[in-house]
Amino acid sequence: MIGESDHGRLVTVYRNNLDIPNIPPAPPTNLSAEVTGHKAHLTWSASSDAETISASGLNYNLYIGSTPGATDILSPMALPLSNGYRLLPARGHIQTLSATKVLPDGNYYWAVQAIDTAFAGSEFSTESSFVIGAPEISPITNQSTPENQTITTISFNITDTNTSPCSFNLTLTSSNETLIPLQNISYTCNNNQYTLTITPASNQTGTSMIAIIAQDADTYSSTTTFELNVLPVFSEDQDISLTGVSNGSVAFGDYDNDGDLDILMTGSGIAKIYRNTGGSFSEDSAIALPSVYSSSVAFGDYDNDGDLDILIAGNAVSGKIARIYRNTGGSFSEDTTIDLPGVYHGSVNFGDNDNDGDLDILIAGDSDSGKIAKIYRNSDGSFSEYTPVNLPGVDYSATSFGDYDNDGDLDMLLTGETNSGNIAKLYQNSGGMLTEVPGTNFIGVSDASVA
Repeated sequence: MIGESDHGRLVTVYRNNLDIPNIPPAPPTNLSAEVTGHKAHLTWSASSDAETISASGLNYNLYIGSTPGATDILSPMALPLSNGYRLLPARGHIQTLSATKVLPDGNYYWAVQAIDTAFAGSEFSTESSFVIGAPEISPITNQSTPENQTITTISFNITDTNTSPCSFNLTLTSSNETLIPLQNISYTCNNNQYTLTITPASNQTGTSMIAIIAQDADTYSSTTTFELNVLPVFSEDQDISLTGVSNGSVAFGDYDNDGDLDILMTGSGIAKIYRNTGGSFSEDSAIALPSVYSSSVAFGDYDNDGDLDILIAGNAVSGKIARIYRNTGGSFSEDTTIDLPGVYHGSVNFGDNDNDGDLDILIAGDSDSGKIAKIYRNSDGSFSEYTPVNLPGVDYSATSFGDYDNDGDLDMLLTGETNSGNIAKLYQNSGGMLTEVPGTNFIGVSDASVA
């Protein structure tokens, strides 16, 4: 204390003899530097202090150096840096949680301390760094691609005051090289427009963080990263619970005409329909179908009344069956007027073989009379075998209709086990007649699936 007293001029030092210690604040955290041109905007999170009621009562002090641990750019007036001891009892020179500095090109290292109302300084934060004059890479959003598909649409630019376009030294890294091997990442550059080409490893899915490190002519560098998700083409919907079956068959079809696909499932001695309600499925227990195994099923509107009927074949309690169940407003009843040969280890399909506007039936499998493959033509809702078509009898069969030659009628693929071995044959439809297409050289298979 210096001044005029009643007794003359006075210079006196008074000691604070209170024995309550002042605990310095905690050091700041979450240091961040955003560089734009030669301007660095530095930010950090507020510190805490036991004696300061509000964090807003703290102020801050920082240092900046051109090498780690140096203070040659901005001195903190606090030494040693290891404990942040303040060399003067005063507030810090920063009253907020940020500071902006304009600096020449270079590498910079910085840290910040908190100062409480008693002018005690915290330890300095963990030192951070930034670069002025480093190349600026335009941001890249996170990307996704289906598995087994190359992505070629990732583009970015790099700007720098001392390096010409497309002259940067680029290093590319992948955090998951099993998914994205380094040799599967490449780039091209045209007029400073860089484009990445990334090919995920075959049959791999997951996530990798891709980093692009750009170094300019002055050896300053910057890095940008993005996440690449390689998605499975199909993934199990684990919210859907269905009965497990074997030796069966399944088909999608909107049997209740509500605009979404329901499920028909047979096998292991069951036959059930699961109704789709907003993407979830529940068994429609009001529908009674014959329980079968070694079965095959198909949806089709055989009576042209606008809803899907059911064709079901397999081994039931009563023996081999092949039956049609007519849809009447979402419930089903057997059409007992239709007589089809029962089969199991077979395949059944609806298809308009003769292009007359109604669905005919293809039946293949093991019947009471042996292995068969036959076409049954639809005539106003009744069916009769179309004997001019002569197909090899098969069991353990799979069949499919499709217009392979684009002539407007349905051709047929037939596989299975004949009495002389496995076959896989393509039949061309000409006016309802099916003749084998020579030279296809398909490998014969049985107990298979075709589409």
